[in-house]
Amino acid sequence: MEYHVLEEKLPVKPAGEMVLGLETMRELMGLLDNPQDKVPVIHIAGTNGKGSVATFLQAVLRQAGYKVGLFTSPSLTAFNERIQIDGHPVSDEALLGAVDRLNQATVGEDVSFTEFELFTALAYDSFVHESCDVAIMEVGLGGRLDATNVVDAPELTIITRIGFDHQAILGESLAEIAAEKAAIMKRGVPVVVYPQADRPVVREVIRAKAHEMDADVIEVAAGACRYEQDATGGSVHYQDRSYRLGLTGEHQAYNAGVAIEAIKQLQKQGWQMTEAALQNGLAQAQLPGRYETIQGKSVTFVMDGGHNQDGLHVLSQNLTTDYSHCAGKMCAIVGMLADKVTAEVKQALHDVLSHFDHIITVTPHSDRGLPAEDLARLLEAMAWEQPVTIAAVDAEDGSMFYDQAVTQAIQFTAESEQPGVICAFGSFYMVGQMRKVVLDRLVEGDKHG
Repeated sequence: MEYHVLEEKLPVKPAGEMVLGLETMRELMGLLDNPQDKVPVIHIAGTNGKGSVATFLQAVLRQAGYKVGLFTSPSLTAFNERIQIDGHPVSDEALLGAVDRLNQATVGEDVSFTEFELFTALAYDSFVHESCDVAIMEVGLGGRLDATNVVDAPELTIITRIGFDHQAILGESLAEIAAEKAAIMKRGVPVVVYPQADRPVVREVIRAKAHEMDADVIEVAAGACRYEQDATGGSVHYQDRSYRLGLTGEHQAYNAGVAIEAIKQLQKQGWQMTEAALQNGLAQAQLPGRYETIQGKSVTFVMDGGHNQDGLHVLSQNLTTDYSHCAGKMCAIVGMLADKVTAEVKQALHDVLSHFDHIITVTPHSDRGLPAEDLARLLEAMAWEQPVTIAAVDAEDGSMFYDQAVTQAIQFTAESEQPGVICAFGSFYMVGQMRKVVLDRLVEGDKHG
């Protein structure tokens, strides 16, 4: 379902009226009879890796026979992707049913809610209505004041890699950001933590909060995960066992380690999951738009939603590992949100884009999208170690300029006799639409031989 169609059916606050806090969210959940208290919840916060860890967990729990609800963000193409049941986006029919229940619950109430509050409420309500055995809830922004944080007694909390993002809201220092995210911890509830050994201040904040909440900390040890890759995919070696991974890239090693520790903790709490379920779930996990490879006939497409400092750093590492010896042309298609381009992100962008021979900038479909021409000028002002051609692509119709960007990229990579690589990265708003254009192109190519 398109976002604007959904928004028209909901009591959404006018744009610009978002106020962080849980008061109105608790009011909304009370009107819905508090569905967050009627399904076991796994709550995940962090800057990077939330979606990957959630996807691993969903796949393992499904393999074990549980009916799993997953709330995640953002979506790539349609809203329905944000609310999944057993690995499938909620249907339009089921979503409209949840909308009707929400509107009935709020009829006559002189109150309106932010988009994310309503989306979160729809997720909690859907998971209860569909009799899910567990709900995996990914934080949207921060943690302390995030709408998902209305759950008082989750089964488990998880904190993934913490870095710089949303500084204007969460704070300018890593300590401030970590405190916001660590605030999802609940009294007596275990927390599984991504190793933060390279960021001791983050580790200190998390441990202090865990002590305050009397919460056991299960931290994946730094150096405990070893990633291996062959022609058929990647694996992680962890605690004397090797696990095949459905999500590729060296950065997935520790995300998988976090998921494995989370599963072990759930087993201690009585959840029934075999070693086979763990192995098969990790191997079958799929997450579009996260260092996703799409193979064309003469070019490889890489889709990645890396948009902050850590995400871009990981992308650069993966490109070095996988394509440093690429004999063909390499082309980047990049689109960023204006509020994401900090000094740290500019440096990370430089590191990523140094892999490419040609750069195409586009404007993400968002009110916060940085215009393609502005991004091109920003990149041109950087000091490049090698000649790079930068071309801005913009148009009134977003689908048209995304298609144009792909055409330009294909034409550029075709200049070499060797297979090329086209990497679209940056804002998820852009990556989702670009992914659709690429897949449509490949389907049409197959039709025409």
